[in-house]
Amino acid sequence: MTQTPLEAAQKYETRCDTIYESFMNGQNKQFMEQIKDYKVDVGFLINFVKNYYGEVQSNEVARRYAVLAQAQLEIPRW
Repeated sequence: MTQTPLEAAQKYETRCDTIYESFMNGQNKQFMEQIKDYKVDVGFLINFVKNYYGEVQSNEVARRYAVLAQAQLEIPRW
């Protein structure tokens, strides 16, 4: 029995899945650290979420990433 690429991919958890799990669990610090540590392009992550979890979820990921990234920029550095 042959599988489609999507069916085959669903057997494995990717880095994007791991990052998305952190997002869904509300672990903002881990969410941001994983994006940086895994060197995942944010645009790729958003498209991945859109393709596998839906457009509403991808919009939420983009929104939260923007808020958290802005907050990191506003942290005073001494």
